[in-house]
Amino acid sequence: MTERRPIDAEHHLGPTGKNGSDPVSPREFKEAFSYHATGVAIVAVRDAGTVHATTVSSFVPVSVAPPVVLVSVSGNAQVLPFLDEGTRFTLNLLRAEQRSLATRYSDSYPVGPSPFTEEGDPLIPDALASLRCLVQSVVPVHETRVVLGRVVGTRTGGDEHRALVHYRRGYHVLP
Repeated sequence: MTERRPIDAEHHLGPTGKNGSDPVSPREFKEAFSYHATGVAIVAVRDAGTVHATTVSSFVPVSVAPPVVLVSVSGNAQVLPFLDEGTRFTLNLLRAEQRSLATRYSDSYPVGPSPFTEEGDPLIPDALASLRCLVQSVVPVHETRVVLGRVVGTRTGGDEHRALVHYRRGYHVLP
């Protein structure tokens, strides 16, 4: 019988690479994943009337029942200090016409008019889809944080819009 080890709250991944022992450089890793097309979204939290938000392209559904999403947030993202367990946040999936919002919120200090609703959860009213979430846990993985959020509500923007995707280090539109 194989001995099982407990799951750690923080994951320490060992070196992996071409021959199993050489580490993959950040440049090599980024280059390989630049070929992975993914949706683009804005994660947002309202704190004392102020909305803190950042653009993300690393998010996936984890469970349908109960509905849970995983969002990977950079350790220096403006929104990260506000993503504590129990906090409400939104994941706003962007449509093709919202490329400028993706660019704006990829900056640490976005400048421009707020696209978010004035009260309640910070939704982008004309997003492709929006998920209202409650932070279940935040797991540190090196300089990144993996946020697991329980989805407590959804809103979709209709089938007539096309999704904004990130591929090969740029924004594109699905045909």
